[in-house]
Amino acid sequence: MPDYDAPERLEALMGIAQTLERKITHLHEDLVFVEHNDFLFQLDPENIDAAGLRFNRATSGDEATRLMRGIEAAAGQYPGLKLAFIGRYELADPGDGNLELKFFDPAGE
Repeated sequence: MPDYDAPERLEALMGIAQTLERKITHLHEDLVFVEHNDFLFQLDPENIDAAGLRFNRATSGDEATRLMRGIEAAAGQYPGLKLAFIGRYELADPGDGNLELKFFDPAGE
């Protein structure tokens, strides 16, 4: 069974979010949602020291670059954590009480 909630990894991701003056708002399976919805972390079930980073498609390129610099700087405080940009995502509300989440690979941008 994948260990999505390895405490050290979640603690590191919370620390990174706090450095950017954001909070972790929700955990769902392998996804870690961050306040303001600019980006999220996707946990790697194969490696408890790794997480993917996805930016919201609504986040501008300049803002994503600024956030990425901040995330990389903050991640330096957690030398065991491996973060990698793995694509973008889109969150939509179809109006039926559910949210739709779509993922996009970097090559598909």
